[in-house]
Amino acid sequence: SGNSTDIDIAAPPSVVWQALEQLRPRDLRVTPVLMGIRSLPALLLRRGSLRSSRATADRPLLESMRTSRFFELHRQPESILTLGIVGQFWKLDGGDDANVRTPQEFVAFDRAGFVVSAIDFQLEPHATGTRVTTRTCNRTTDEATERRFRRYWLLIGAGSKAIRFDLLHAVRRRAEAAHHAAA
Repeated sequence: SGNSTDIDIAAPPSVVWQALEQLRPRDLRVTPVLMGIRSLPALLLRRGSLRSSRATADRPLLESMRTSRFFELHRQPESILTLGIVGQFWKLDGGDDANVRTPQEFVAFDRAGFVVSAIDFQLEPHATGTRVTTRTCNRTTDEATERRFRRYWLLIGAGSKAIRFDLLHAVRRRAEAAHHAAA
């Protein structure tokens, strides 16, 4: 399962890539609220993987993601960035961390009870600048997890889409401001 969202940005791919790399949590409007709500049970329960995956406002978002539970699967500068994570997202506390940290472990991972997820950002030159597409792809490791995750995705799917839009709009604001300042 998964979803994709795209946006056109009036700036060249090099500027958009830099905006993506420099994006800060403080640039986002909806995501901090949704992630705060999502991590509340883990904070109250004082356990789980969501309790320790907090981004700071001054640190680049992608850097925070890469030093928490996400890791880089693929990078082609100014074109593609793919991050991976393996987890039990439907659990109130975020579930167990699968301790998957390399692309090889990610591809081979098949322990029951987990979802293997990838999010990517693809930048393509477009008539007015750059089209950015973000995709989220999920693979469950067994049928019982598929059923749990499907129910979870029904609950959070709209929030996931809102986060993707929030990220893309924040990248657009940052990239277009930088491009206009340089012009």
